[in-house]
Amino acid sequence: MLRLSPQSPQVSFQQRLAACCLIWMTLLIVQPIFGQDIPRGFVNKVFHDDEGDHKYVVFVPKAYTPARPAPVILFLHGGGECGKDGTLQTTIGLGPYLTKVPDSFPFLVVFPQCEDTRGRILMRWRPDQPDGIRALKILGDVEKQYKVDATHRSLVGWSMGGYGAVALAATDPKHWSAVVSLSGGGDSEEVAKLKDTPFWAFHGARDTAVKVEESRKLVDALKAAGGKPIYTEVAELDHESYKAAFDRPEFYSWLLNPKITSEPPLLVQPGTKFSPPPVNAPFIPAVHIPRAAYVRLGNDMLQSLGDSIPRIVPADMLTGGIPDIGQTIDAEGRSFSVWFQGISYSAQLYRASVKAYAKDRLNFQLGLANAQLTIGSTSVNGAGKSAQTGPIAIVIGHTRPVWLSFDVKPVILEGRIRLQLLDTRFNIESDNWYVTNPAGISTRGLGMTAERVSSGLIGGLYGQKYRIEAEVKAIVPNLVAQLEQKMSLSEINQVVSTVWPIPVYQPRVRVWPQEISTDDRGITLILGATAAAISAETAPKTPTWAAPAGKGLADVPKTTALTVGMAPSALKPIVAMLVEKKMARINVLDLPIEALKTFADPKQLSDVIPDLKKFGETAELWTELVLSEPLDVVDADGKMQFNLPGLVISVAVKPNKEAKEWQPYAEIRYDVNQPASPSVFSTTQTTRALELSWSEQPTVKASARFAPGYTAENTDIDTAKLEELFQAGWKEWTHSGTASRVAVPDIDLGYCKLRLKHVAWSAPELAAVFGKPGVRITNLSPQSVVYETKGPYSDWSQPYTLKAGDYDAFDIAYPMLFRRTTPDGRIEMFTLPAGSHSEFRVPQIGGKGVQLMQAKETAAPSPTPPDAEAAK
Repeated sequence: MLRLSPQSPQVSFQQRLAACCLIWMTLLIVQPIFGQDIPRGFVNKVFHDDEGDHKYVVFVPKAYTPARPAPVILFLHGGGECGKDGTLQTTIGLGPYLTKVPDSFPFLVVFPQCEDTRGRILMRWRPDQPDGIRALKILGDVEKQYKVDATHRSLVGWSMGGYGAVALAATDPKHWSAVVSLSGGGDSEEVAKLKDTPFWAFHGARDTAVKVEESRKLVDALKAAGGKPIYTEVAELDHESYKAAFDRPEFYSWLLNPKITSEPPLLVQPGTKFSPPPVNAPFIPAVHIPRAAYVRLGNDMLQSLGDSIPRIVPADMLTGGIPDIGQTIDAEGRSFSVWFQGISYSAQLYRASVKAYAKDRLNFQLGLANAQLTIGSTSVNGAGKSAQTGPIAIVIGHTRPVWLSFDVKPVILEGRIRLQLLDTRFNIESDNWYVTNPAGISTRGLGMTAERVSSGLIGGLYGQKYRIEAEVKAIVPNLVAQLEQKMSLSEINQVVSTVWPIPVYQPRVRVWPQEISTDDRGITLILGATAAAISAETAPKTPTWAAPAGKGLADVPKTTALTVGMAPSALKPIVAMLVEKKMARINVLDLPIEALKTFADPKQLSDVIPDLKKFGETAELWTELVLSEPLDVVDADGKMQFNLPGLVISVAVKPNKEAKEWQPYAEIRYDVNQPASPSVFSTTQTTRALELSWSEQPTVKASARFAPGYTAENTDIDTAKLEELFQAGWKEWTHSGTASRVAVPDIDLGYCKLRLKHVAWSAPELAAVFGKPGVRITNLSPQSVVYETKGPYSDWSQPYTLKAGDYDAFDIAYPMLFRRTTPDGRIEMFTLPAGSHSEFRVPQIGGKGVQLMQAKETAAPSPTPPDAEAAK
């Protein structure tokens, strides 16, 4: 081996030159192989023929290399993109979807443009028309420029292009590995030629540009010719049926392997039941979801937090010790060493304030009262003299609180919220501190008297105010560390876990801090979420990472309240995990949904599937509700819309109870779309719930099949009745239980509380706003009542007069002191907790006079399904 190194003097100049030439030639050969100079993404091209130049576009995937042939798609656009600009055809249909996945899309995509703007629209892509002929030539030209896998050559067309796809493919069916028509149509005789070519048609039921019957005719003609087409009809879509195809990973999987035509087995697993893991099972991460939620800690919320701090801070947090202090002083021309030993401190936290006031600046202010620095003993030695004293106390804040202020920058380090200390301020005002006389003075030496020692020490300590201030500042890092330990996301975990709109096992989820920023109105915290593996056996070796689900820091509204935003699309990867592990299933008899139990009743189900009657009256069914695809939550005209594209009722049968073997029997696939509107529901005066209103009719589309290998005596299946049965169960589920209303407890800050006030859907998140829960007093007695109130930092109020039948509401987040003088002269005093509701009333048994009692709360009724309401 020839080495070009200075350590090889035997290598001649000619050898070096030859080696360099060899390396250069190798690069010329290797570079094209690995595609180093090949443009990626959307590449503008020009095709030349006898009629001139024709612009088109090729999408080149990022992973493309001539060393590995790529699958190719010829995409034929609709009538609105005709022209000669060369790029308009990439703006509708498949093109915009490629911009979402430019790094992972595996196909070369060819975008020719139809130049005919005057001829009959549905004829322009036909094989006998100039644009149809040119499209095939452009594809051939691309296949000369790039390495193409001819066994994966797909023809896809939308609208006018859907008609063109059928017509072009029919001239040479074997040229294509798959053909897709979106909102298209065509000649029944032509499409019959595609009976041996994998074919998938999509159409929106609301399409007014090309009627849905056009695709239905194509599919029926293919089936009549012996083909096995796939047909997807989307109830809520109009002409843009490509939305049902291009955003589905399984569509591209099918293009890569379209020859799989055998029916998959049924999803039912008779005789098995899933047991959820115990609550104390190890939390093994399975999937991480960035930006799953956010928390906005506005200054209003931070004020409530500050009000709570004095009540929740442990008593020992402001107590501790300081190392001994020694120094040398000069007095009367002589040097003395002074040692302060056994130094301790304690303080009362009178009040606290927390406020964000600038970028990356969060301010804490602690109002300290009766802070005391105690020096256990003092020794003075020098010039043959000495003195020893007992305790000396330095008392700070005896007339009013003295404020310790410090700024921090909230950051995230190693997956935890940390507070970086930026600045500390503490100043003792001259009239707000004093030093006590030392106790137990003993002296030795001429002129060393107790009076002189006491005066000298007191005067010296007064002169050390700057040092005392420094020692107080020195405790701040320890305070910050303790504050960090108190910060927990447990309350947020509880709120985030409230939305689970499907009746299958809900995996455990934990949130973690991902990003954080501070501005002059509050703090914004972006949270990621992690779902636990269902069991140690099903846990992946390495957790997967999903795409970000919600907003980033810059997009969160800078409000002053406490706001928790949850991105429901974060459910998608969690449900995908359950689907993959075949855990998104439940026996319908285990559901709290009576209407769905019809699917497990042989007698009732046989009215819909008559073939079931042949098993007789003793037949038993094992029926499961299974999610075969992840659900998704999207925005639909300003509302949340839950899309469940693969909700399956899968059925197994056995002739009687004694039979040992279950036989896979039939399966019904439902595609469900349901809008929902969130709101706050007051279950009582003191409790709140998040309510999802499912007031609009769901869109339910059913398709059914018998199990592969099973021969039905009667192949009739009433899909309309199946849709009706499922809608009844869906309504029951969405109008009761956790799919309808979930209690959201008050957020308890230890002293203050915050209560759910407002919820709103603003794609991609559901935002919950928390505010002051208030204190409410109602007078149910027959007479007026006079009382006073007091807050934690206020004096007693002027008297309130509450008339019979009326109520007072106090917009506060903290507990309130209440007192009144009874008619017999007694003084009643109570603490009314934040968020409480109290009533003046006369006790029913043994009561004399009006008394203040906790209000009797009556729970609000559960929501009534629309059909039941109409029946009243």
